[in-house]
Amino acid sequence: MNTTRVTVLMPVYNGEKHLFEAIESILNQTYKEFELLIINDGSTDKSEDIIKKFKDSRIRYVVNDYNIGLIKTLNKGLGLINSEYIARMDADDISLPTRLEKQIKFMDQNKDIAVSGTSILVFNNKGKVRKEIVSKEPIKIRTQLLFYPALMHPTVLIRKKIIEQGNFEYDEAHKSVEDFGLWQKMSVNYKLSNIPEILLKYRINESGITQLAKKDIDKQDLMHIEVYKQTFNSLGMKLSEDDLMQYRLFLTGRAFADSNSILAISGFIKSLKKSIENQAFDLDTFNANICRFYRLNSIKRGLNYSETNDIYKEYFESIFKFTLKEKMKFVIKRYFH
Repeated sequence: MNTTRVTVLMPVYNGEKHLFEAIESILNQTYKEFELLIINDGSTDKSEDIIKKFKDSRIRYVVNDYNIGLIKTLNKGLGLINSEYIARMDADDISLPTRLEKQIKFMDQNKDIAVSGTSILVFNNKGKVRKEIVSKEPIKIRTQLLFYPALMHPTVLIRKKIIEQGNFEYDEAHKSVEDFGLWQKMSVNYKLSNIPEILLKYRINESGITQLAKKDIDKQDLMHIEVYKQTFNSLGMKLSEDDLMQYRLFLTGRAFADSNSILAISGFIKSLKKSIENQAFDLDTFNANICRFYRLNSIKRGLNYSETNDIYKEYFESIFKFTLKEKMKFVIKRYFH
């Protein structure tokens, strides 16, 4: 029986390229009392050799008999953990040294939070970097989950008792967006939060699971739609497959094909806004995101300012306020697109 307060769950599948650095970043944490549960999901490369190089008693190594996939491996890991907290870690990322120390302190001080994440520094092998800064407020995060994950999966710290109480697990129907589906489901009855500080370096891996999934847009659409369906069911909204697809197209900048599609998506968003107005959602966050996606669709469709403004006045003016600042953002982004 594990007696440490936190177990770091790291699934590995053919991760030899960056695995040593990922493991080392956990073993070098300033918070020392943890278990690192590494589950080898049937790797055929040198991942096992790399794992076995580490002679650290905090490592618990489990090997799947064959490759069962990330989601089943994650769920298996959830069932094997007895610690108070579950931390996620991928086999190609780098946790900064104070990550566990600061996350555990945050969760200890905020007993009402079920899951928390952190901001990240995104980088690739060509040296390009960018910051992804996350929101701390639970009500804003719940609102963001209407659109996108809001928590960075490899950074999260989860209370084990909440997983048990809610019988939560990752859903096979949400492959490649399994975290999105889980956070959305948990946010219905529990609070989620973030530490805005950057505590993990997230590697963009061209051969990674997420990158491979992006090459198949149709499958990506279907998996996201399954999460949206779960989201809207929790709000009591009955939606057609066409409504869900229109919403997906809007969130990826592929709506606004014609007046019918514009009318359909604006009508859907009005219904969505009405359904959340008297619930625990932040309308300012909702409006800001709708404005952002509206601008994205206008730019991707090659609309000029006049065309964008006409569509706004006819279909979207009652949903959000297109301020002078937002108009300037559109002009600048349209110019540099």
